[in-house]
Amino acid sequence: MDGAGQPEGLVLVVEDTPGEHAALVRALAGREHRVIACPRGEALDRLQSQEPDVVLVGRAGAAAMLDTSPVPVIVLAGSSGADERAALLAAGAAACLPDPLDPVELEGYIQVALRFRRLERLSLTDLVTGLGNRRHGEHELGQLVVRSSRHGHPLGLVLVDVDGFKSINDTHGHDAGDRALRGVAERIAACLRGSDTLARWGGEEFIVLLPDTEAAGVGRTAERLRGAVAADPFPVGGAAIELTISVGWADWRGEDPDEFVLRADRALYEAKTAGRNAVRPEPARSA
Repeated sequence: MDGAGQPEGLVLVVEDTPGEHAALVRALAGREHRVIACPRGEALDRLQSQEPDVVLVGRAGAAAMLDTSPVPVIVLAGSSGADERAALLAAGAAACLPDPLDPVELEGYIQVALRFRRLERLSLTDLVTGLGNRRHGEHELGQLVVRSSRHGHPLGLVLVDVDGFKSINDTHGHDAGDRALRGVAERIAACLRGSDTLARWGGEEFIVLLPDTEAAGVGRTAERLRGAVAADPFPVGGAAIELTISVGWADWRGEDPDEFVLRADRALYEAKTAGRNAVRPEPARSA
């Protein structure tokens, strides 16, 4: 349990027919985690919208889940033979449990999967701001580029750099610098949608990913971020510090993630050289 007394971790049970695993769902719900069930046809949407920590799926739906799930998948293998269970494990299943299903064994595998997810989250978290770190940002960018490639969805990328950050550390100390970074992160996050991604990119830089956003919308969001940070001084260590950000943005045009970031980085460089506290799109290439 967490400090608020809420169950820790979310288990998604994927069913071939509604109510197929009702008894299993009831049994698991008495443990220290939340449990939801859905038909196999809804599983991919649930993975994206509810972000479970572990998936339980029957043999029939196992291949699709193993191909797409970013979290551990436990396969309820039924009467599968040893060779088929071994193949499922080789394909990436966290566990492959035959009938008769032992609830105690299943719960043990769930706990191992949840522990893995907690450690994974720590490895993807920036300790200063509590945001995702660069590794997390790169992962999310890769996933969104794949999604945009498959479905033709627009995608925006914004790079943010805190202006004159070194002087904050030099004048007020590193603790004040950390508090300033957290303050900037909070103001940026307040401008974003739940579907957007904000991560610390490194040093005093942040990355913002804007799925389903056309170029004009990316530009408006970039300007909104700049205005939110500059609107009021930041209270840091008994002082009020004026902070601004420089912002560069780009909309996805079919390239790989590295080139996409590079285009936004060129825009950020333009914003910095324009005098800071500025927003720039990727500069137009000369003919």
